[in-house]
Amino acid sequence: EHICLAATECGLGSCWVCNFDTQLCHSLFSMPSSQEPAVLIPLGYTTTQPTEKKRKELGEIVEYL
Repeated sequence: EHICLAATECGLGSCWVCNFDTQLCHSLFSMPSSQEPAVLIPLGYTTTQPTEKKRKELGEIVEYL
């Protein structure tokens, strides 16, 4: 997540990708068989600006006792 946050600060977009061909990663990046890729995070400039998310108030999602 730190990579995604840092990318945003630099004006880049990012996205976690957890469903990919691990064998293809091994061959493309010459990875040793002892290592297993867990996630890919593509980075790049976006064509649109993200909008601020509308968040619910805490009382709408948490029940106070």
